[in-house]
Amino acid sequence: MKKLRQQFADTMLELGTQDPRLVVLVGDISHGILQPFAKTCPDRYYNIGRNEPTTGEINYRNVFKHIHAEGFSGILGMEHGNFFPGKYGEMSLIKAYREVGAF
Repeated sequence: MKKLRQQFADTMLELGTQDPRLVVLVGDISHGILQPFAKTCPDRYYNIGRNEPTTGEINYRNVFKHIHAEGFSGILGMEHGNFFPGKYGEMSLIKAYREVGAF
């Protein structure tokens, strides 16, 4: 049985070769295991290497707005760290998700 991260990477590669609409945004955490996808679909792979939305250079509200406009109505998962530690960091994360989801 494959480990969860490897299964995720294999599934992204399989789906990426079948559907040109699939775009992967990844932080540094999963960058290594997704190299097969990055090499196969380089124009649809972005290693953004950031913490929660609103702390970096990417305008996640526009990213999510575009994904929604394309008809995606599922769940988007993000893997990242918190910019601030502790309870304040968790509260900041919730606030950031609310901000980028308000479009």
